[in-house]
Amino acid sequence: MPDLIFISETWFTKTSSTQLNNYLLVKKNRIGRGEGVAIYIKRDLVEHEVSDRHLRETLNNSNSEQIWCEIKIGNKMILIGCVYRPPLSHIDGINKTIISTKQAVDRKAYSCMLLAGDFNFLDIKWHNDERIELLSGQNSAASVFLVTLANHNLEQLVDFSTFEASNENAKNVLDLIITDSSTKVINLSSSMPLGDLSQGHLILSWDYVNLSKNRTTFSNKKYDFNKGDYKNFGKKIMETNWQQLLFCNKYDKLSKQFIPSKKFHTTRNASWVNKEVLAVIKKKQQLGNYLSTTNWRSTTLTCEYKKLRSQVQKACTHRVRVFEAQLALNKNNPKRMYAYAKAQQNVHVSIGAISDAKGETLTEGIHIANRLNEHFKSVFVSDSKNDQLPVLREDIIKKT
Repeated sequence: MPDLIFISETWFTKTSSTQLNNYLLVKKNRIGRGEGVAIYIKRDLVEHEVSDRHLRETLNNSNSEQIWCEIKIGNKMILIGCVYRPPLSHIDGINKTIISTKQAVDRKAYSCMLLAGDFNFLDIKWHNDERIELLSGQNSAASVFLVTLANHNLEQLVDFSTFEASNENAKNVLDLIITDSSTKVINLSSSMPLGDLSQGHLILSWDYVNLSKNRTTFSNKKYDFNKGDYKNFGKKIMETNWQQLLFCNKYDKLSKQFIPSKKFHTTRNASWVNKEVLAVIKKKQQLGNYLSTTNWRSTTLTCEYKKLRSQVQKACTHRVRVFEAQLALNKNNPKRMYAYAKAQQNVHVSIGAISDAKGETLTEGIHIANRLNEHFKSVFVSDSKNDQLPVLREDIIKKT
């Protein structure tokens, strides 16, 4: 028996018998006749109402035929939903919910999301060679839906026809499966419609892999040595029995104990980059990442990506010109101009050779480093208790 059963167009009424043994039912009936959505959840799965506040507000304000809940498997909370979109209806409510669910996953409120249902997009052809063909205009509901998936790195997995007509020909992909991680959905297949019908939707079945590989987390922190408590650090170092403990392990432990950490960034944006430029770049990157996962099969989204790429180039060129004009007018801050000019150099100056105390030229890196260490060591003067303090003469002080 499946763990989850998604149903679109339930047509449940107040008198309908909806109970299934060993299953919990989460449903949303239509006020009038027909439609409705439901999810049957196996009783050994822990089911909850949507707990994320932002997502719950979006669902409460939506008039779309959809139902969402969360299930807990182990220590992971998975967000699942079922939707029905009547033909030729608006997509705004469903799009807002899809965006809100993905944002909840990005906030780590859920480990992943899974949405299934009947979207009735006759004007989208999902080919099994990973191409997406849009048969309507760029302002159509189908086009807006595709852009929503692309902008939020979501994937639609069904690439075969899901509705069988009376002549036993299945032509349209109406039932979709949307997720933020396509690798979790495997063994996707279809079977004949329920009941003795001349036409109807095929039954989709798939396996959902909830296991994930352990990932190494990266911390962008490093020790702030300027604020270290070196007195206690040195005290603990001297108390250590180095015959029993490895130096590196002890050093790292004490560094975490006595030296605060701070965040650092491995890359820096150019000085002329502002928020507007970053926003356009981010939008282009998101769409490019989605298209790369689909092998650029959507011609409509590819054209949209090319437009964004052109916008990025124009925005960067314009911003550089404005920034350089500001530098030229800001004569009171020459350091800023020199720093910008230096950053534009492709070749940066380094120490190629140095002379030692005997006047011999050193070119090897290790020899240059040793010579510099000797020089800097010699300029430091150690304090001595025997040194006498200078005596100030009153006659000199009075004269000055």
